[in-house]
Amino acid sequence: MPTSDEDPFEKTFRLVCRLDDAEIDYVRDTAEWIARCVQRVRELDPSAGVDEVTAMVLDMSTRGRWRLMKPETVGNQLALPIAPPGQ
Repeated sequence: MPTSDEDPFEKTFRLVCRLDDAEIDYVRDTAEWIARCVQRVRELDPSAGVDEVTAMVLDMSTRGRWRLMKPETVGNQLALPIAPPGQ
């Protein structure tokens, strides 16, 4: 069924397809992202092992969901205590 110019329509918004168009603090250099994330974890938890944290962050840097986040935000999440099962 054809529509006329007078028919109501759903208005949409433009999707951001490029990082340079987005209003996010994207860190382009993966090595810098990893270093900042590890540094943040160590600031919040000095007892965290550098090798263990670096391995975890390195793995996370390959996953788009985490990599698009600010490294300090990811570091904050990693430094949170793990709740015991069932809580």
